[in-house]
Amino acid sequence: MAIKDFVPNISFGTKAEPVPYAYSYSFYVNEEEKSVKEKFKGQEPTKPVKFPEELGEEHPFDFAQTEGVYVKFGKVTGAIDKIVSYVVGPGFFVTSDDPRAQKIIDDWMRDVNFDLVLRSWFKEALIKGTGFLELGSGKNGAIEGVKVLDAKYMYIVRSKDGKEISYKQYVGGFENSKGRAVYNKKDVIDFEENEVAILPVNQVGNMPYGYGIVYPILDRVNKYLQADKDLHTIMSRKANAQIVATLGFPPSPEMPTGNIPTDGDIQAYGKKMEWMNNKREWVTGPNVNMKVLDFGNIGDKFAFVLKNDDQFIIEALQVPEVLMGRGDIAEGLAKVQMEAFMKFIHSLQAFAEKPIEMQIFARILEANGLGGVHVEFEWGVPSETERNDSIDRYGRLLQLQTLDGALRHQIELKLANKLEIDEEDLEGPDAEKQRELRAPQPIVPGQNEKAVVGTLEDI
Repeated sequence: MAIKDFVPNISFGTKAEPVPYAYSYSFYVNEEEKSVKEKFKGQEPTKPVKFPEELGEEHPFDFAQTEGVYVKFGKVTGAIDKIVSYVVGPGFFVTSDDPRAQKIIDDWMRDVNFDLVLRSWFKEALIKGTGFLELGSGKNGAIEGVKVLDAKYMYIVRSKDGKEISYKQYVGGFENSKGRAVYNKKDVIDFEENEVAILPVNQVGNMPYGYGIVYPILDRVNKYLQADKDLHTIMSRKANAQIVATLGFPPSPEMPTGNIPTDGDIQAYGKKMEWMNNKREWVTGPNVNMKVLDFGNIGDKFAFVLKNDDQFIIEALQVPEVLMGRGDIAEGLAKVQMEAFMKFIHSLQAFAEKPIEMQIFARILEANGLGGVHVEFEWGVPSETERNDSIDRYGRLLQLQTLDGALRHQIELKLANKLEIDEEDLEGPDAEKQRELRAPQPIVPGQNEKAVVGTLEDI
């Protein structure tokens, strides 16, 4: 079934010039990579978009939902921002055996403000599962600039062996005002494989996209927000004590006829009670009996539910409770949570290194005639706490009397680096020994006294 079967009102060309539905993509594969590919026979089942199929792989979920949660739910907003700050905040640098390659990459990162781009790229990947970074093409295949693309409109096209071969961006609609399927091929933008760098987070199985960290908590967030809404609704309705007024009284031996109010009397008294918020005191007769309804502590009924959902959300986001504003966390537990959080951060950093090195840096160096030169992407200096811990650890090691001289010197160099002391100001063990030998020796009776006296006679 072709696209025109869905939309009969759209023209798809003439018989002389039919519209092609099959697309072929060319991409560079070096011989080494090709030889590796030929060793694998397994195929990756694809799940194309239902309409139109040519866009590529279907999104695993609606990316607009997780984006909406980040925008509107402050707890998720804070968690994502903290993760991005811990990942990118320490900074980064590059190292290479070739100083030319290092300078090229350093200049490029400065020119494109790569630190700001990296923050947006990571945030997009954490929220929607996959971050798409467009690599602007320049002369000789150079990357002139980079731009983060909205994942909601990006699709991955794969071959049967699971290799990403191209990407497509479609910002048009899929339905018209009458609910009919509509698709405008002119709104599709094609990207070759080397024009986009992707950063998937939380991939499962053979999925080309990641799930991020927001999608797994969507159901729990919905329950949390619903419980919070119910709590505020009830609190607004039950903010004041509810009063039930009983009018009249039944017949009794003292008053056989009783005092039975009419419907008009009840409605008239109910109208008066609608304005209770403006009245502080009420005066009633013996035929009006007022009682206050006690609903108990309404907040306690929601406390467990909200706390349970809140705990689930925090655990799923993998952000320590102390960073989410809780002040009742034991110091030992907070330390363990921070250690686990830092491992999570380091795993995200390590996962991002390969796309940066292979999809971005390699192309830049290739365009500058340095193909094959490797540049290592390194994350920035450790935090002040880690720095102080290292200084304290090196200081304790230097207090060991049995420490080998060469090893002691190496520890001193590392300590000097942490203290930002120039290594040239430090002396090695051999230099220290020579300095001691050159130092004037004190006069010891019976040993070097003659040498000293002889020297004086010579003078």
